[in-house]
Amino acid sequence: MTTISFSVDEQTKREIAKLAKRQGRTQSGLFRDLWEQHQLRRAVLDFEKLNRKRTLALGIQSDDDVERVFG
Repeated sequence: MTTISFSVDEQTKREIAKLAKRQGRTQSGLFRDLWEQHQLRRAVLDFEKLNRKRTLALGIQSDDDVERVFG
């Protein structure tokens, strides 16, 4: 693993330390999980955006439309 660093204000630093301690984790572990959650959330949003374009192209705006197109 490699190390990265960034700056935060003192209040944020204390909050991060408290959260990590409360969860019984390292700050690095906390940020790794936060990054994974961010990546997953981004993938879900991208998937929804792509499928929204497809459904609009097919004229799907309701459950009835889904039934009409695929039923």
